[in-house]
Amino acid sequence: MAGTIVTWPGTDGDWMPIGCPPPGTNLIYNDLHDDFAGAPGLHQLDIVGTDAYPAALVYTADPTHFMARMRVDSWVDPSTPNTQFVWQFLFDTDLDPDNYVDWSLQYDSKTDHELELVPAMSGGPLFLNVALTPHVVPPAPWSGDPADYVRATAITSDLVNLGDTGVADSFLDVAIPWADFTAWTGLTPASFAAVNDNDSPTLVMYLTTSSSHLQVTADIPNQCGVSSATIPEPATLSLLALGGLGLLRRRRKA
Repeated sequence: MAGTIVTWPGTDGDWMPIGCPPPGTNLIYNDLHDDFAGAPGLHQLDIVGTDAYPAALVYTADPTHFMARMRVDSWVDPSTPNTQFVWQFLFDTDLDPDNYVDWSLQYDSKTDHELELVPAMSGGPLFLNVALTPHVVPPAPWSGDPADYVRATAITSDLVNLGDTGVADSFLDVAIPWADFTAWTGLTPASFAAVNDNDSPTLVMYLTTSSSHLQVTADIPNQCGVSSATIPEPATLSLLALGGLGLLRRRRKA
């Protein structure tokens, strides 16, 4: 799939794993297998990862392109062609707990058939509330031909199978010119030094998949191996933190 415009990293070891959102978990970005409705039949939308084999990685050392990587159960699935789905790398650039998706760098193989950078009209407070701007009205700030900016590796070089399809998992890699990425999002290589940082994040990044280029409908983030059906989303976590602080104050007064 990938063309010659992007110089992809030479080895898997060149990619940098990112922390697991929300900040404070002190773990690498994990994601459980078969953790969303319809997952058993949608292997290419099932993001998987552990501490040893991260679900999310980035490559920021290239001076020309920013690159991101997603680990999925299986990219090649003859029974369900990759023609009606979207793979999304979501960015929270202002750390607003009530609106925690600002941009999506997404491979849209359903509607626009491009890799595109689109802003969020609504970024929360839940993933089901995320609404992304349509590509055509207004035009996406940036879009690129998947043949040039998307690379799929059907069998990961580590030959590890965290899912249940084929001999190993798959990688989906995307790239966008730094000049365009920075101009629209304000993000630079330095921004990713503290992505999902446990103490002082300057950027939070989520990986999601969808059957829509305007919403998040399939695999939303686990919180490092905990089922997404049982964990609170970022806005809820903020409320829990405030509630815990109030309880602590009451105990101190007592």
